[in-house]
Amino acid sequence: MKIISFQPNHILQLSLQEKQQEVSQEVNLEYGRGLLEAGPAVTGMDGDRVVFCGGKARQWEGRYILWAMLSKESSKHMLAATRAAKRFIALQEDGSRLEAIVRSDFDQGHRWAHMLGLKWHHHEEQFLPGGYDADIYVRLSP
Repeated sequence: MKIISFQPNHILQLSLQEKQQEVSQEVNLEYGRGLLEAGPAVTGMDGDRVVFCGGKARQWEGRYILWAMLSKESSKHMLAATRAAKRFIALQEDGSRLEAIVRSDFDQGHRWAHMLGLKWHHHEEQFLPGGYDADIYVRLSP
C-alpha cells in the first residue's frame, strides 16, 4: 500500500463500498476539490488502484470532521488503511476536536472509529443522505 497526497480525481476512481453508496451521487470532481480545500488528505493506492481516500475537513478553528471513502476492495487492505489513518490522525493532534460520522447500521465503520481512538458521542436521526441515521464519534487531541 502506497500513501500519497490526495487529489480530487482520486475519489472518481473509487468503487465505493455498499454503506457509502448513498453519497455516490454527490461524488464528482467539484466535491473532490472541496475536500482538498477543506484540509489535509491522503490516498491509499494498491498499484494504480485507489483503495481509500481520507482526511480532515475544517468546520471552524479547533473543530474538524474526519472523512474517509473506501473502495469495495478495501477489506483486504484494512490493516494498512488503519495504520495510515492512525498516522494521519496522530499528525493532526493540535488541540483540536476531531469528529467522525458513521452510518448507524455500518458495524465495520463503528469498529474502525473505535480502532482509530474515537469515542462514541451521540446519535443523529435521518442525518445522512437517503435519510440514514448516524452516530457521531469524537477524539479530543492533546
